[in-house]
Amino acid sequence: MRKGVVTHLEPPIAWGAVESGPRCINSSGDIVGQLSLADGWHGFLRDHHGKWTSFDVPGAEGATHAFGINGHGEIVGLYVIEPGILHGFLQHEGDFTSVDVPGAQGTFAFGINSRGEIVGQFWYADGVAHGFLLSKGTYTTIDVPGAVWTEARSINDHGVIVGNYDDEAGMAHGFEAVRAHR
Repeated sequence: MRKGVVTHLEPPIAWGAVESGPRCINSSGDIVGQLSLADGWHGFLRDHHGKWTSFDVPGAEGATHAFGINGHGEIVGLYVIEPGILHGFLQHEGDFTSVDVPGAQGTFAFGINSRGEIVGQFWYADGVAHGFLLSKGTYTTIDVPGAVWTEARSINDHGVIVGNYDDEAGMAHGFEAVRAHR
């Protein structure tokens, strides 16, 4: 991108979007995010050719949010089935799979790399947020030492994870986690 060049990302006018928020772009230039229409929040994909597509996880009740897309076009995010019940999702070639940390009260899927490893955040009934990694069908909890709240936001193809955490004083910080084994 050249310095000073900005392109506005506006969904098709016919959709009547009140608000839109891009969240991630992959190496091909495909962009995902969410947009607000009269009937609620929907995920969107704007492909590298400029074509816009909105989507919802089947059964979602007024809220689908897309947060990440990898080089294969796999999309992750969250959806709501009923108020207060949040689930992560993976969309692959139009098929949706729930991404839910076992026993969690809610799961957000924020990032996915080209190997299909997913990172995000979950919490139990106590409301304490933990980061997670889903790799080869296994969930691993990510908690920054001394943190009271952890959120894994993105993972690259080398398995390096970045995210946010809050310390006991309520101060927000960033973290980078390099996986020892892959």
